[in-house]
Amino acid sequence: MSMESIKYNTVLATYFSSQPLFFDGDLQKKPHIRKCVELPFQQTRAELWDDVTNTLCNLDFIQAKAVAKMTYDLVKDFNDVLEVIPENAANIRQQKERRHGWRSTQ
Repeated sequence: MSMESIKYNTVLATYFSSQPLFFDGDLQKKPHIRKCVELPFQQTRAELWDDVTNTLCNLDFIQAKAVAKMTYDLVKDFNDVLEVIPENAANIRQQKERRHGWRSTQ
C-alpha cells in the first residue's frame, strides 16, 4: 500500500474513532453503523495494528456490532486483520504451506 493511501486511511480512522459508537448514548439501541463498518477497515488499511486490535477487543464496539446485527461482519473484521497483521505473518505462511502440501499429496 502506498504512503499516500496510508495517510488518507489514517485520517479516516482518526475521524471515525472520534465518533460515538451509539447515537443514543447509554441506551445503546442506535449504533453508529458507519463507524462500526469503517473504523476497523480504515485502521487495517492504515496499518494501525494496536488501534485495530484495541477496537476489535473493545466490548462497547462488539456490543455496537451486535446491536446492529453485524456479528458476521465482526468475524470478517477479525479475519481481515489476521490476514495482514505482521505479528501473524508466520502463522499465515504456515497455513498456506500446509494447504499447499495437503493439495499436492492428493
